[in-house]
Amino acid sequence: CLQDDYPSLLFPIKKRGFQLNTLEITPNVEEEIYKYIATHAPDVFALSITQFLNGIHIKTSFLKTLKNDFPKLLILADATQYLGVENFNFKDSKIDAIISSNYKWLNAGLGTCMVLLSEELMGKIDSNTVGANSLIDKTKPDLRGIGFLEPGHFEINSITALLAALKLHYNTIGIEVISKRIKDLSKLALEKFKALDLLDWQTCQREFHSSIFNLKIDPKQLEFFQKQNIYLSKRGNGLRISFHYYNTQEDLERFLSMI
Repeated sequence: CLQDDYPSLLFPIKKRGFQLNTLEITPNVEEEIYKYIATHAPDVFALSITQFLNGIHIKTSFLKTLKNDFPKLLILADATQYLGVENFNFKDSKIDAIISSNYKWLNAGLGTCMVLLSEELMGKIDSNTVGANSLIDKTKPDLRGIGFLEPGHFEINSITALLAALKLHYNTIGIEVISKRIKDLSKLALEKFKALDLLDWQTCQREFHSSIFNLKIDPKQLEFFQKQNIYLSKRGNGLRISFHYYNTQEDLERFLSMI
């Protein structure tokens, strides 16, 4: 895993007693990951594709290279801070598992998550968590392939909200439009934040970045920005800002004028 990754990713691994080794996130973190896997041959690499603390992004093309070069490696990825910002093909990615909450970039509200599993990983899973809805037929003991993910009832209102959000995101607006808007604004924001010395040293030395930035602004200033209708998040010793497709250059300039 990567150091300081999302607690919901790290805690279950620690709680279950797996041997866990973590790598520091440096500007050349991809090279460090590759060297470690080549040297130590771990069974699993678990990571958030985009880091929740500072927005550092591990490209899915790099993860595909890892899988091609180390085919026995299982790659498990939290995509909560990633899914919905660019076009993504799960089968082509070679990632073994994608798990994502849907409240973030998909704007689908709380109560649902998305789970995508490779056929290779499915063949390795023998879960102890099952229920009536895990069965092909409730009168028979035969399990559905992914039934262990559905031991109980669905929350139908949340799923309906997810359906509406996906249609808006991918059919009405379009993922290409969303991706371009986010990347253009994030590139500009990166330049502005660098010039004001608001970013950590790892982010400053990266060639590319996501639309999530942890800024060197006193967290005590959170309430001030909220009163200006600018919503940030406390993360570590700073404040995190995230840009979506509905944000504009004018939004960025307004924010900068208040710093």
